[in-house]
Amino acid sequence: MMTTRNKTYFSLKTVQICLNIVRSLATDKLFYCFLKYDISPDNEICLIIQQTTKPNKEI
Repeated sequence: MMTTRNKTYFSLKTVQICLNIVRSLATDKLFYCFLKYDISPDNEICLIIQQTTKPNKEI
C-alpha cells in the first residue's frame, strides 16, 4: 500500500477484495456506491469508494 497526494493505492488483489465488498453493499437498497479508479506511477490501482445513503422519497 502506498499513499501519495492524499490518495491511497492498493494492489490489484486488494482492489478485487474491495469490489466484492462493494458488490455486497450494492445489494442493500440503503446505499449507493460510486467507484473511481486512478493509476499510480507503480501501475497500482487507486480505488476510491464513495458511499452515500439513498434519499428517502417516502413521507
